[in-house]
Parts: sequence; C-alpha cells; structure tokens
Amino acid sequence: MKRIKILYIISGINYSLGFDWLDKYLDHSKYEVSYVFINTTRPELYDLFVQRERNVFFIFSKSKRNYPMALWNLIKLIRKIHPAIVHCHLFEANLIGMTAAFLMGVPKRIYTRHHSTYHFDYAPKMVKFDRLVNKFSTHIASISENVTSVLIERASEEG
Repeated sequence: MKRIKILYIISGINYSLGFDWLDKYLDHSKYEVSYVFINTTRPELYDLFVQRERNVFFIFSKSKRNYPMALWNLIKLIRKIHPAIVHCHLFEANLIGMTAAFLMGVPKRIYTRHHSTYHFDYAPKMVKFDRLVNKFSTHIASISENVTSVLIERASEEG
C-alpha cells in the first residue's frame, strides 16, 4: 500500500507535546510524514525527530526580510517531497507554507488557526494576510468555538 505523504510546517516553537505524540503514535505504515520548522534556531523537536530518523528540515527566518528566501526554500522542498497534504501551524508557517503549497498545487492545504481576534484588535494591517492564508487553504482547523466564530463572522469579510 502506498503511504500518503504529509508535510507539517511549523513556526515559532521549540517543543510541543502535541507534535511529539503525533509523530510517536502515528501509523507510519500508512503515512509518510515530513516536518519543516521555520524558526530563528533549530528547535528541540527538530533534534528529537532526527533521533527518530524522520524527514525533518529547518528553514531559517528571523524577520519578514527572510520570508522570500524561506518561501523559495519551501517551494523547492515541496517540489522534492511532493506531498498530498500540507498542514501548517502558527502565523509564519501559515503564511509561507500556504503560499508555497498553493503555488505548487498541493491538493490538500490545511492550516490550524490558533488566533482569533488578535490581528483585528492589535495589528489591523495583518488581517489581509489572514485572509490570504484563508484563501490559499482548502481546509481550516479551528482550535476553539471562539476562533470558529471569528473565522465565520469576521475573517471572511471583504476588507
């Protein structure tokens, strides 16, 4: 049986028990999972996944100036891996990852929405990027009813 290729793109974290468990308990006979970390330094999870002999990659990004190179590196990686599913977590990963996956024609592009009104309330200029990520995604995973409400009522509004 051919394994489904999944690429997780994660930014701004060092360690996450959720990703540790996901990798540990996932049926690797059914799924071929690769991980990309977009960060200023290699996270602890990177080293853990290397120890487990997983496909794991690191893309340096310190500021918005690094986004074009991070996008280019991610496009090359997607071309190499050819995933059926891309799933992104946290803002930089969502923005860069969904853009790359959309440009490369990945059939399923999922992102987990971790924030609700933060950009609306504190960084209104960033709302356009939230909407872009929404547009490039085929599916959105919401972490709470509050986030779901914001997605339905405010994030989809024309701006």
